[in-house]
Amino acid sequence: AAAERERNARQNGAHVCGRASASDLVAIGAARRGGVALRSTLVEGEVGTETYKNYLVDDAGAKKSYWHDIPLSPEGAAAGVYNMVTEIPKMGTAKMEVATKDESNPIVQDEKKGKLRFYHGPIFWNYGCLPKTWENPNDEHPELKCFGDNDPIDVVEIGSAALEEGSVTPVKALGVLAMIDDGELDWKVIAIAETDPLAADLDDIDDVEAKCPGVVSGIREWFRWYKTPDDKPLNAFGFDETCLPKAKAIEVIAETHAAWQGLREGTIDAGKLWTASSSSFPRPLASSQGGLSSSVEPWRAQTRPDSSRSSSLSASYRSNRRFLRIAAWNGQSQRTSPALWGRGLPGAAPRRCGAEVFRVLRPGAAARPPGPRR
Repeated sequence: AAAERERNARQNGAHVCGRASASDLVAIGAARRGGVALRSTLVEGEVGTETYKNYLVDDAGAKKSYWHDIPLSPEGAAAGVYNMVTEIPKMGTAKMEVATKDESNPIVQDEKKGKLRFYHGPIFWNYGCLPKTWENPNDEHPELKCFGDNDPIDVVEIGSAALEEGSVTPVKALGVLAMIDDGELDWKVIAIAETDPLAADLDDIDDVEAKCPGVVSGIREWFRWYKTPDDKPLNAFGFDETCLPKAKAIEVIAETHAAWQGLREGTIDAGKLWTASSSSFPRPLASSQGGLSSSVEPWRAQTRPDSSRSSSLSASYRSNRRFLRIAAWNGQSQRTSPALWGRGLPGAAPRRCGAEVFRVLRPGAAARPPGPRR
């Protein structure tokens, strides 16, 4: 099965997230689809272990950085269009992230107290970050009075397709949530892939509310509650919990890009972050945006309607409960199909994703926080 996945990936130019030992590295060579060269990924170690590392490599096989060497925006892109690096595909549970302190910044599974991190239930949207951005932990927000979380800015992509881990996809920014996690500011940009069927109808956060009701509140509540099964407090949101519009999202992204520039230029202390210059690689690539050559398009994974890793999970919730009753904050309830959550379909997202969702998806998970059942 692993050989078949690798063979299919080589034919399609898609990233393989299959099992590979450290002595048997999986390297997908540069492929061509429609005459366009694609960058490759290199996987070292075994999936589901602390040895797993997913590297970005150039056409010469040199390791590049998902954080520092991909342009923030595609060449010639319209305002508000950015390159998103997917860390966690839709319906994933493993907490994958770009390792900002590791050499070449591979994608790895986050660890806490020596244990690999997993969500207590799947995330219903594609999750990743924007390259060449940084939330400065030394910079206090003038209104929210909290500091950045020391990471690239996060993106929640609400399209219908599951994006591959390590893929680079042009997305339209639609709005941004100011999440406050353990006292740190952790912006969440809401976006949609340019190629998604709904992208033409969505240009700002009001369009999302009108055409995909419940999606924004679903995202907010998922991120509010997702740590509570570990006895962590609820996350908070600034600006009266409002999802700020596209114009504010563009402003925030510009601010985090400026902070990243200061980090790379050495005017801001990098601490333990890995910030080696592209010029240190054997074959430096240059572009008008200071990243990979504009002659090489951002790497795009083959997308599919559903992530393969979600099939057994989907069967699990069908066998337990066909529908979940999700209580809206206004006290009204609606029935939604879990299989449709986060697909950007009108009326298909929950108004609230709380501890009850995690308990249903993962029997035996920690009890929900104290409070009245809604």
